[in-house]
Amino acid sequence: MKKDKNLEKLTEQYTPLIHHVMKGLYLNQSDSYYEDYLQELYIKLFEIAADFDGDPLDKDNYRFTHYAKRGLRWHLIDLLRSAKKSNVEVPFLDIYFLDKEKVEHSEDSRLRLSSFYTEVKQKLTKQELTLLVEMIAGNHTLQELATNYGVSRKTISERKKVIRDKLHSLKEVLISE
Repeated sequence: MKKDKNLEKLTEQYTPLIHHVMKGLYLNQSDSYYEDYLQELYIKLFEIAADFDGDPLDKDNYRFTHYAKRGLRWHLIDLLRSAKKSNVEVPFLDIYFLDKEKVEHSEDSRLRLSSFYTEVKQKLTKQELTLLVEMIAGNHTLQELATNYGVSRKTISERKKVIRDKLHSLKEVLISE
């Protein structure tokens, strides 16, 4: 009975963290598969809590929050990657980085964005595309990105330069009249 109570408290306390992780990877509550990923992350949260060497509900909750956030994020990335491999539609790089209030809603602007998105996907590798999404979201410092990818800050800077060079020719697609 106490275990059920702890799971309930864990769920209540860390639900905002799960939603934050999902938002960070561009999953919206309006997506049809949102609930599926939400349930997967709850299961992963319980696994992470069971493996944690402290008390996630009390004195170690700050340390656990950081630990769980990383674990949940990487688990969700793995789920999204496996969904991509099996051709399940997931929003890996919808055009979230543009301010939707300022974007014209004309047919021409939608065609330009669609063209841009298609060309970006063709020019970048999946790893470069993932890094681009994380850089655009602006949620991570260079050091955090380097730690997440298991490389140095210099390597992340070099990868950014490669991405910039690959996409340089596409800027005309977005700014053309």
